[in-house]
Amino acid sequence: MINLLIFKNLFPLAEIGNKHILIAGGIGIAPFLPQMDELAARGTEFELHYAYRSPEHAALLDELKQKHVEHMFSYVDSEGCALNLDELISSQPKGSHVYGPKPMIDAVIDCCNKHRYRDEYIHWEQFASTVPEDGEAFTVVLAKSNQEIEVQSNQTILQAIETLNIDVECLCREGVCGTCETAILEGEAEHFDQYLSDAEKASQKSMMICVSRAKGKKLVLNL
Repeated sequence: MINLLIFKNLFPLAEIGNKHILIAGGIGIAPFLPQMDELAARGTEFELHYAYRSPEHAALLDELKQKHVEHMFSYVDSEGCALNLDELISSQPKGSHVYGPKPMIDAVIDCCNKHRYRDEYIHWEQFASTVPEDGEAFTVVLAKSNQEIEVQSNQTILQAIETLNIDVECLCREGVCGTCETAILEGEAEHFDQYLSDAEKASQKSMMICVSRAKGKKLVLNL
């Protein structure tokens, strides 16, 4: 049996299956890195099928090539190389498993149905966004750089910071990977991420600035 995994969120590896097919797009590669390390350590057969628009839209390519190049297949739109899901899925046993957020795997599910995969062998994790389209504007103070910025109602903190040409480490921009976690020095956050536990959110020690906002009018962050 093969496990067919479609990226993009933090989900555990299935214990069953002699081979894993990992499919990622763009920044969706992030959750797969520790999984690939685990599969390699187990000695389990796996393949990564990684599709992205252009090299500048790919994440962590150097690390991938350094650690797992023999398992990696790249599909770069700008070079006219597209991932053929139908061809890939049709070559897998009918007992494959699919994981990932539903909006990103509809095409895979369609292919599985086309090739008569049984429903019980198609599994996925669906992550619905809880981020409001608009919120109240607020002020963010960047303690390290001693700068103050206004975050508009239709902006994230990350977007507002980037207008100042300040580099902040980030990947998913959807509150799932944890890369942009930032310490809160003053104020409280309204958390919309899917990374922190309920206890961590309640502690108000840190936040994901790609999706979470201020509860009040001001936040002081360790940036």
